[in-house]
Amino acid sequence: ERVFTLVCDASRADDAKKLYEWCAKNFGSVYGLVAAAGIYGPIGPFADVNFEEWEKTISINLIGSARTVHALCPLMKKNGEGRVVLFSGGGQGAMANFSPYVTSKGGIWRLAETLGAELSADNIYVNALAPGAVNTKLLDELLSAGPSKVGKDFFEKSIKQKENGGESPEKAAQLVMYLMSSRSKGLYGKTLSAIWDDYENFKNLPELSKSDVYCV
Repeated sequence: ERVFTLVCDASRADDAKKLYEWCAKNFGSVYGLVAAAGIYGPIGPFADVNFEEWEKTISINLIGSARTVHALCPLMKKNGEGRVVLFSGGGQGAMANFSPYVTSKGGIWRLAETLGAELSADNIYVNALAPGAVNTKLLDELLSAGPSKVGKDFFEKSIKQKENGGESPEKAAQLVMYLMSSRSKGLYGKTLSAIWDDYENFKNLPELSKSDVYCV
């Protein structure tokens, strides 16, 4: 197998075009896309944050994901089948002092449902996953922000997560592999938990897709 790399900025339309052109030239078509780029953005009370940075968070997390899917859709249709995995997490409810992140991730849930319903007719199955409390650079940024911006309770919870090692990133990787494989064919519009959902034992995927299960 061969691995290729191309550096792109998910918030830039020109880079999405560059990605499309590069994939078209080197592969001709595309089967799968994992849109995992994301940042916390400014942490703190909504009234106090820099709003340009707030907008940048939406641009990367939500618009960047949508832009990438939009850019590669023609190549997936050319392939005759495709898979899209979006990264959610933190968008399922209130999370004080993290308004740009939560807003963008909540949008990912709705984006997965809407694009899932729309693109399934082209055999392109779109879903999202919530990886759980994985120790990443985002956690380090949160801890660097301090309890005054993060909030005392959540800050202390995050310290414990750092000390305990957090959830294994391999669980998210396993869910990505499931959603990219033929085992998930017919499943779309869902946001699945890498930690809690028993997706390996899902049955009757087309009917499951039409239900409101695994939607919030």
